[in-house]
Amino acid sequence: MRVHHIERVAEVEQAVWDRLAAPLETPFLEWGWLSALEESGSIAAPHGWHPRHVTLWRGSRLVAAAPLYIKEHSEGELIFDYAWADAAYQVGAEYYPKLVGMSPATPSPAYRFLIDSQEDRDEITARLLEEIEALRRRERLAGVHFQHIEPSWAAELGNAGFHRWTHQGYQWRNRGFSSFDDYLACFNKNQRRNIRRERASVHEAGITVKTITGEAISADLLDTMSRYYEAHNAQFGPWAAKFLNRRFFLELESRYRSRIVLIAAYRDGTLEAPGAPRAQLEPGAPRAQLEPGTVVDPRAGAGPAGAGMGARAGNEGRAGADGLALREGAGVSSHAGAGRAGAAAGAGTEGRAGADAGGGVFGPQPIAMSFLVAKGERLVGRYWGAAEWHDNLHFELCYYAPIAYAIETGRRSFDPGIGSAHKLRRGFEAVELASLHKFRDPRMQTVVSVNIGRINALQ
Repeated sequence: MRVHHIERVAEVEQAVWDRLAAPLETPFLEWGWLSALEESGSIAAPHGWHPRHVTLWRGSRLVAAAPLYIKEHSEGELIFDYAWADAAYQVGAEYYPKLVGMSPATPSPAYRFLIDSQEDRDEITARLLEEIEALRRRERLAGVHFQHIEPSWAAELGNAGFHRWTHQGYQWRNRGFSSFDDYLACFNKNQRRNIRRERASVHEAGITVKTITGEAISADLLDTMSRYYEAHNAQFGPWAAKFLNRRFFLELESRYRSRIVLIAAYRDGTLEAPGAPRAQLEPGAPRAQLEPGTVVDPRAGAGPAGAGMGARAGNEGRAGADGLALREGAGVSSHAGAGRAGAAAGAGTEGRAGADAGGGVFGPQPIAMSFLVAKGERLVGRYWGAAEWHDNLHFELCYYAPIAYAIETGRRSFDPGIGSAHKLRRGFEAVELASLHKFRDPRMQTVVSVNIGRINALQ
């Protein structure tokens, strides 16, 4: 058995990699997802991610793989270990660079080693741990961290010196529901009424919600999702969780579309509007961008035509970017039913009228979308964004419609993503998640060993 270190998942053929990844419950260690992250440049050296994947081979047959990254910071891990980095500084120990095993920028319990089912799992696990420790020593790394691990995986590592740090997450479980009303029956009368009111308010606002899967997911829909992702994160300034670029979303069309579920909101009537034929967008195709430094206010919807999403005016005094232009020169108004010309960033010098969000140059355009990933019995929510603010639209696209879809398709669980205690009021349960950590410096090993029990008790 030989070991081979690779710096791109794409160095291994998709079918070869997915022979190990496809049987897993998680969709986030599959070739399509990881290669899109890397090939798009979202997860790459300029952003502090240095892929160092360990693979094991028997002849020409891949028998195991451990996706790994050398990290110079903790961004995109969504574990929030900055207090530990500070503790290392206080005791005179190094915390960076570190070796991280995870599906990057993906806070869903997913990580484990990929191992051929015909191999002895204990033997292969031990060999991978040996190779990982050798890599850590060779690169003089401060520690090894496995983030967002599969709940049962820690037991497979045995006594390998890792500290288990627990975290709180949320999950919806399908308890044999056959309809959304079955799900509502779990609540008391007031909660049922509130959820029905929240869903009804979206319909009363003149909005139709549609679930889009399979070949119906086009490049222009993914392009729009990328802009909503950018605009949503722009609201949070330096605290944003923006780790992905536009090319990542476009790469998914050919690499990963079968796993994607889009929940899209349209203005009533626009789905039947005759739009232009859908175009295929290349990953490098130009498009209008949000102005640098733009701040987006999700509640801004009553400003002047072309302001869109509350974006500030750019340096040239133009109306702020709405983030919806589908090609250079084509603006999209973010006013519900406005139908007026929208001034978009990069809209050209002719002052052409932009397309209304109900009709866009690629056909009907959603005013909001959520992006989810489905595999087997799992549904996982990842991203969300909108061109217009409407009461309860976020709840509908990120919670209720995905739950209805999960029930309809027989999914066992729905992971809505980290954070937000209001999930509890909508039927999600608090669940325990975990990460594993091992440090080179014995002082840090001692600090964590002494305190990890108390830290976990507070989670």
